[in-house]
Amino acid sequence: MKRISISFIVAAVVFIITVGTAHAAVWQNPGNPSQNYVVGDCTMVTTRAEADGTHVYTVNPDHTYNLNAQYFLYWSRNARCDELQFHVDHNTTISRLKTWLGSVATGWYQNIGTTHFKNSTISTLRHEWFFVKDNQIHRIPDLLTALSWGLLDDDRFSVPAPLTDTFYNNVSVGTPLNFNDGPNAAKIRAIWKNGNRDFTSLPARLAAEISAYTYGYSKIFSSCPSSCLNPTDRSCGALMDWRWTYSNAGYQSCPVGGLELDWRMENSETF
Repeated sequence: MKRISISFIVAAVVFIITVGTAHAAVWQNPGNPSQNYVVGDCTMVTTRAEADGTHVYTVNPDHTYNLNAQYFLYWSRNARCDELQFHVDHNTTISRLKTWLGSVATGWYQNIGTTHFKNSTISTLRHEWFFVKDNQIHRIPDLLTALSWGLLDDDRFSVPAPLTDTFYNNVSVGTPLNFNDGPNAAKIRAIWKNGNRDFTSLPARLAAEISAYTYGYSKIFSSCPSSCLNPTDRSCGALMDWRWTYSNAGYQSCPVGGLELDWRMENSETF
């Protein structure tokens, strides 16, 4: 009986020590000590033996958190655990990391047509939206043109604030996209001007977005948006020129004035 008791006690002690060691190997979130300290997709650990594809060994988890924040700020994604571990092991400073992240992004912009931005759209804090094609960026002037080319707002990348000037200083700017050159131009014109509501010939996601625009709250093909009609008013964050809504068919409540006439003169051969 005593042997069983002693064996039980020894086993219990080993269990407690094992659990305690495993628990101690993980940094605890200072804001919530019941939770592990997680940075992006990586758990912070206190012993190098615990470092792997999902764990980062660090003696300063707050600094590691700040390292990851720079990835999100400059590259719009969390750092991978191996990337964080590299910076921890090499004592990378925040300023040094910012410089490196910016230099890599500069290379992307200089060769934008060969990067992950190829055939995608990208917007900037200067309230401009571009399509990346043939190693150039092409301004998307309005929603009708975007739809004509099959481009969806939800798919666009955004240039991070610290890289706005870098972007404009390094990309090659081509001519703006033309509505009539888009593969869906005839269909979009029919939807806008002729009331066509058969979207089955369009790609599924594009059809779903147009349906939302047509039957949703905004009803942009039959009414006027309540704001952002003036493309020079950047306070509303408008990425596009909305003056085309002044010419919505069969709707008499849209404002009529100089902007409408200017837009019609500028685009009489476009739409």
